[in-house]
Amino acid sequence: MSINEETKLSVDQNRLFYQQMRTTTPLQAVVATGWFGVLMYHDSSIIPIFWLVIFLAFLTFRYSVYLKIKVQDDYKIASQINAVNRNALIAAALNGLLWSTFYVYSFYHLSEQWMLLFAAFVVVLMASGFITLTVHKQSFYAFFSCFIVPIIIFTFMFNDMGDTLFFMALMYIFFGINILSLYKNINKTIIDSLKSVIENKRLASRLQELSNTDSLTKLSNRRHFEEESNRFFEKAVELKQKVAIVMIDIDFFKLYNDNYGHLQGDNVIEQVAKGVKNALLKNSDLIARYGGEEFIVMLTNTSEAEAEKMAKKLVSIVEALEIEHKYSTVSPFVTISLGMAIVAPADNLILRELIDKADHALYQAKSAGRNRYCIHS
Repeated sequence: MSINEETKLSVDQNRLFYQQMRTTTPLQAVVATGWFGVLMYHDSSIIPIFWLVIFLAFLTFRYSVYLKIKVQDDYKIASQINAVNRNALIAAALNGLLWSTFYVYSFYHLSEQWMLLFAAFVVVLMASGFITLTVHKQSFYAFFSCFIVPIIIFTFMFNDMGDTLFFMALMYIFFGINILSLYKNINKTIIDSLKSVIENKRLASRLQELSNTDSLTKLSNRRHFEEESNRFFEKAVELKQKVAIVMIDIDFFKLYNDNYGHLQGDNVIEQVAKGVKNALLKNSDLIARYGGEEFIVMLTNTSEAEAEKMAKKLVSIVEALEIEHKYSTVSPFVTISLGMAIVAPADNLILRELIDKADHALYQAKSAGRNRYCIHS
């Protein structure tokens, strides 16, 4: 499964957004609890308690979402990206509403001096919200719409109560406009940085892929096969699963090259590689170009009967391609010979020994007339 650049960008935006939860969630919980204590000192009704319970439950849920996303890979997040974006939007809006509700309630129960202190806190909260949400456009606007807009409207509604409230409302507007004016440029910088990181990762992945791939057949090259097969072999030892190594050689390939030319020879290698690859049944099977006209296959978690069936199938598939080879003594078409070794790997058995056994079986198949398979006994 691949992820397009737009979806990858959205995935990275959400990762950055939720990573902020590591610091902002505990910080908001501490501040909310502290302000709750102040409010309870002046008003011991159940409403602040009810608000705090809801708010802490919200923060706990949001932090659990962060922990969940933290351990998910990009493919998992991409598969549910619409839901992830929607949840982030709802969370930001709910966060803003909870704080604006608390502000309005505090207004009726705290003195002007306390509300001035709360005003300073509102400015800090706007700033922290700006830092946290800049990466996620929809969530940024949702938070500010649900947080600062109700506070500004409410404060202006009571401007007849004194110059202090009028000043506070103007301060909210001024600070909010400054944040909004900064947002566009900073958001663009963050998005451009994410795009650059994605492109660099894509190029690095492409370079890694090229270094692991045979340029002609697009199969794994020998070096990559050796790396991957050792990892698969160790896993098979751990799980006590049988492993088969199949060595494949194109029959009379030198004669084909000498008489049909190297370009046609390359075409034969490509077609044989494609035929063998398409025949493999499991994603866990490994195939690589091992030499000039040689291929190697590793079948994992397979029985002797399954491995032999696969060997027979590979021989038939290549001959069925009906690639003309007038200089072969076994068929009018290009054919292959196979050598196979299959074991239930033990801790004292190394992969190189299994490959050597398969190579010996290949030699036996060629000695027996080619266009056939031979299993090491």
